[in-house]
Amino acid sequence: MSEAKHFHPLAFFLLFFSQVKTWWFIFLPLLPRIVAGEKWTWWLILGLLTLASGHAFLSYWFARYQLTTTHLDIMQGIFIKKRRTIPYERIQSVHQRQWFFLRPFDLVHLKVDTASGGTAEAEANLLAVPTSVFQQLEAYRVHDVPSDQAVATLDEPGYAVTQREIFLFSATDLGLIPLFFAALSLLDQLIPSDWLEKASTEGQLLFRSGWIVASVLAILLLLCLVFVSFAKQFILFYQFQVTRTSQELHIERGLFERRTTIVPIAKIQQVQLKQQLFRQVLGLTTVQIILAGEQEKEDSVLGKIYLLPIISQKIVYKKLAELLPELQLTKPDLHYVTAKNHHLLWYFWRWPLACFVPVSLLVAYFFHWFALIPIAFLLFFLVAGLYKREVQAYVYHDKQLVIQTAHFLTKELSFVAHRRVQNFKTTTSRWLYPKHLGHVALASLAGSYSEQLHLRFIAQRDIDKLYAFYGQHSQRHDITVHSQLDD
Repeated sequence: MSEAKHFHPLAFFLLFFSQVKTWWFIFLPLLPRIVAGEKWTWWLILGLLTLASGHAFLSYWFARYQLTTTHLDIMQGIFIKKRRTIPYERIQSVHQRQWFFLRPFDLVHLKVDTASGGTAEAEANLLAVPTSVFQQLEAYRVHDVPSDQAVATLDEPGYAVTQREIFLFSATDLGLIPLFFAALSLLDQLIPSDWLEKASTEGQLLFRSGWIVASVLAILLLLCLVFVSFAKQFILFYQFQVTRTSQELHIERGLFERRTTIVPIAKIQQVQLKQQLFRQVLGLTTVQIILAGEQEKEDSVLGKIYLLPIISQKIVYKKLAELLPELQLTKPDLHYVTAKNHHLLWYFWRWPLACFVPVSLLVAYFFHWFALIPIAFLLFFLVAGLYKREVQAYVYHDKQLVIQTAHFLTKELSFVAHRRVQNFKTTTSRWLYPKHLGHVALASLAGSYSEQLHLRFIAQRDIDKLYAFYGQHSQRHDITVHSQLDD
């Protein structure tokens, strides 16, 4: 058993940067004042930085950590003292992060996730500790005798991302578009007014010159978005690689900050294959693994961690068989439940039609061309409803269930072991019941929340098959049926 220790002094800088990052909403409104040359803002920023550094120093000074043979202890708190004890068997995953300025000192930043739930943050943070602490923690966690050497010798990487794949991942990522429009809304606050007036005048001249210039500007804007997305993903997924040991997956990535996530195979709740619209056209897919309990929010979203960020659909199952052979992830022979029933399309379309058609007519009457906006939303939801009807499917074998559904224009294929399903729920209504239709929802843990897998407007015979499969293998029979709910 080791004694309680301080973090390395470099932990102060990590705490300081974290504090400044937390206060971004205070610093951001001051930027226009700085551009305008108002000197008082510099004094205010200096005061805020001094306050942040003082808080960081006190947090560093009163923080301790201790590794015992059975648990990890974290002691912290300036005025209110807190002690957090984490048994090793409760650890879901360990995230190892190493900024470039920590590498010369052989230091790492460790984040420990558990299954306790309740927050998106890691359960424990070990700031700037020697790499030997990580090795010792892993040794205790797998019930080995700690030593000064590594816990396990890693095999060759089972999967690695190339720069070409990072570019394809960036070019097909639609997540940057909402951020772009959000940034446009802040232009009047971040850019001096005389700059905007000049840009507006130039923009009017360009508009008068014709649609060709507008098309060229649109293409340039698209290229800029792809470049920014590529730079972001390159920094995030630089030298991304997955290595398999006897009991764990080691996932490494990052340019300036090298991150390593260690995932015990036994802790995996689900495996999901996702294909956005563009990636389906290119034959590419993304694989995520889903864990229960708290997960570091910068490494996961709702407990989902990238296993294969982007990979060809042709080889994805071969690679999954190499990395996770015990899960038996093979290409499923799916049973499609709504694709052949064309009359079901009305159920997927009725709410978009009911919402957007009246709005489109009302806007067209008063504002004419602005009606194109709700019409565009209507078309999007109609296409999404049609796509969801086409892809809904399932199959089960042994004690594993495979569900395929769609979230807007993203196809999601989920592999979940029967023992990971928390509950099984079916719903119908007074209108669907005579037509022998209903919905199915299966819940499993994902992070601190529940991941719902839905199949909507499926035949009663398919509901009965899924019901029988779950009941046959379940000892809890945690099955809920509602017969009079809105459909």
